[in-house]
Amino acid sequence: MKRIASCLLMSLFVFGILAGSMALPSQARAQSKECWCCFQGRLAQMSPDECKKRRGRCYPTKQQAREACGPEECWCCYDGTVNELPPQKCEKRRGRCYPTKPQALKRCAERECWCCIDGQVMQMSSKLCKRKQGECFRSRAEAKKGCLTGGEVCCLAGKYDGKSVDDPEYAHGETSAFLLILRQPNCGKKFHGEILDPSSGVTRMTIRGTITPAGGGCCNLVGVSTAAPGTDDEGCRHRIKARLCRRGGTWFTESGSYSIMTGDCLSGTFSMRQR
Repeated sequence: MKRIASCLLMSLFVFGILAGSMALPSQARAQSKECWCCFQGRLAQMSPDECKKRRGRCYPTKQQAREACGPEECWCCYDGTVNELPPQKCEKRRGRCYPTKPQALKRCAERECWCCIDGQVMQMSSKLCKRKQGECFRSRAEAKKGCLTGGEVCCLAGKYDGKSVDDPEYAHGETSAFLLILRQPNCGKKFHGEILDPSSGVTRMTIRGTITPAGGGCCNLVGVSTAAPGTDDEGCRHRIKARLCRRGGTWFTESGSYSIMTGDCLSGTFSMRQR
């Protein structure tokens, strides 16, 4: 009996060792089992310990982690463009994330900017800024730097493509294109230039006057144009007024006017944009 009992004890002891050795790998596998970790808006598969080190949260499936962590990429609006980017990259580019492309395109078109109006900087939608004849900037610092005030200088020299429209009260009034070559020595207050026929290059008028800051990224142009000898308008002189504003690095006006001073000629309005 003693021999039988000792044999049984030995068998149980051996079985326990074997059972323990078989359990160890499964326990090790359980301990090293990876999870789907969400950290800093990113998703990756790693061990729970590694996830904890990165201050993340573990999930058993990728789907659960994605639902909790958010989308891998979003439609990002930055610098007026829309691209699909990871949220963290969108944030680095100072953009804004949207779940769908149509929503991003719509919001990007209506995006807020730092708007310069009459020397004042304020945040509003780009559409509203344009409606108020302001100029949009991406940051407040850029707006303050680029926002013209009464003490700053307007540099308008260059070539302008324009269109003049005679007042509708004149039966023989017409719409015509023109090219203005504006010269402004040293960005000073005084300017002079020529108004040409863009198709022939013939000078139709000469112009001279003054330029002064108007605020809001805009400048006032006031001058007198004189028709060139030998043209249909010979002997005509007009008072020219326009408020030019800067957008995208170029100057433009949509509300210029010319009024009769002397001669048998017409008054009207004009628009023009710098090349």
